[in-house]
Parts: sequence; C-alpha cells; structure tokens
Amino acid sequence: MRHLTCLALMVLGAGCLLDRVGVGPSENTSSTTVTTGGGAATIAVVTNDASSSTTTGMGGMPSVGGMGGMGEGGSGGVGGGPTTDPLTDQALVVRYFLDEADTGTVPADALDAAPNPLALPLDYGMGNLEYSEVAPHQRGLTWLVVGDAGHAENVVGTKIINRLNNDKRLTIEMVAAIDAPMNGGARPLIIGKSDPGCGNYCDELGLRDTGRELRLSFNDDEVAYWPAPWSATQRSVIHVVVDSTQPNPDDRAVLYVNGVVVSSSQAVTLPLDATLLLSSDGSLSVGNRAEISRSPAGTIHYAAIYEQSFSQARVTAHANRLLVSDDSSWP
Repeated sequence: MRHLTCLALMVLGAGCLLDRVGVGPSENTSSTTVTTGGGAATIAVVTNDASSSTTTGMGGMPSVGGMGGMGEGGSGGVGGGPTTDPLTDQALVVRYFLDEADTGTVPADALDAAPNPLALPLDYGMGNLEYSEVAPHQRGLTWLVVGDAGHAENVVGTKIINRLNNDKRLTIEMVAAIDAPMNGGARPLIIGKSDPGCGNYCDELGLRDTGRELRLSFNDDEVAYWPAPWSATQRSVIHVVVDSTQPNPDDRAVLYVNGVVVSSSQAVTLPLDATLLLSSDGSLSVGNRAEISRSPAGTIHYAAIYEQSFSQARVTAHANRLLVSDDSSWP
C-alpha cells in the first residue's frame, strides 16, 4: 500500500519519503533540505547531538508550469544549497559574528548574538585593531600588527557562570586567519583572570596559539596540544570539542579543522570527569589577554562557546556553513 501511495504522489509531482535511518527515541531535530527537482533529495538531520540521521526521498517528477523545482517550464528551486541556516543554537552560550561594523569603523562593543547577550567592550590598543571585510561574508576584527594590546573583553557575568561552571562537556567554535607572537603566544579566546597564584594569570578556559601549536587551557592547565590550524594567510574553521567523561583520554579534547579531526601533538591530559571551575570575577576576552600586548596579527572572524560536546555531524554542518559565511547573514 505504501508503494502505491508513493507512486500516486510521484505522479502528482510530490516527493515520496522512502526511508529514514538512525533517528533515536529522543529527538531535538533541525534539518537541512537539499532540493534537486526530479532527482533524489537528501536531508541531513542533527538530533540532540548524540546522534544524526539521513533521510532519503525521491524528488518530484518534472512538471510544466512550476511544481517541479527543475521541471521544464517550472520556476521552482534551482540550485541545491541548504534552505535554512545550518548554524544551530542548541546549547549556545555566546556567539560573536564580529560583523556588526563596516571596514575601518570603531564601534564600542563586539555584539553577542546568543540569548541574554554579553557584549564585549572593545579596546583598540595602539590603533592597530579595526573591523574589516576580508571577502564577501567574511567580516571580522583585524589586528594590523602582531603583539598589540587590542582586544574585546567583559566580565563573565551570571550567564557564563550559570551555563559553563562545573561543566564536563563544551565546544569552542572559531573562524580565524591569524599569526601569533612567539613570546608567549596569543589568546584567540580566553576566560580567565589576573591572579598571582596562577603565575600572574589564570587561563580557566580557552585557547593559546604559540605560533607552532594551538593549546587548550582547562582550569589553568594546558591539557591538549595540536599543530597550529591557521595563519594570517590561511583562514580556518575550528572546533575544540571537550568531554571529560570519555574513557579514552585522547577523546576528551578533540580538534576539528574545517570539519576534519586533527591529531594531537601529544597525549591529552584532561583528567577523567574533570569539571570546569570558573571565577565569578573572571573575564571573557577575544584576541588577547587584557593586560598584556600579545595580540595576533590577522583577523578573527567569529567565536562561539556551547555547553555541549558536538557530534561529528554537527561539527560538519557548522564548519560547512562557516566556510561559506562566518557572518550572521545566510545564505
């Protein structure tokens, strides 16, 4: 009976759902549909981030007058790209598109696109920091020289404390094309505070780029090391996925560059079941620690943090979107 129904729908030019693979019992699904009029259509579904699935169906028959997307004489959906923004908000804590200003302008804040926004006041340092549009859909904050003081920073506030403190799972998502200073490296994204007990500064959570390596700080310990994923001439989308509950230590902190896993430079040392401990008087900074001139040279296009460890499917979907556009506009 189902096949007869499918045949009838196909004659009418409508798609017919034939199979659905791998959707778990609890679903928070967001879908991306690819329309290919007359051919097969594939919809990638990201669920509650513990699973993903693919639904395959038959496209509508070509039609005259516009029902079939690619039918002769039709005026439907030509193309085949995602019809909704693949960048999903599930478990989002903060997101900075860094696209709110035109090239050469100097706004007061970097704006947070997540709920209950935490704007980051901008310190332009010695005048070597500016907004720029490197290419269409690639705006960001550009440091003209390495080792400057410019940065965007604000105290963490209740949102970050309530959402991230005591977490065992999280994801850092960034887009950048930067070179780091060799004298201690740059902090593309950092949550921390000044404290003599930590050797002047506690890197409670964040990334340090030494120019050769990208390092993950967790509770002021550098627990994972990878080859530097970018340069001032190499724009990359990165995801650092943290899950301290994983039995295998190397699975507790994983770096993806443009959606592909990158092997760590040495064994991951994040302890099993470690929980993130944040100070209520700490700060979130993009591009630099507040009191030190260790900015990168180049552009940070985008930064976000989630209180969830991403699945491979979600990393891939977000990376593909951000490679096309790291701005708020889509498509």
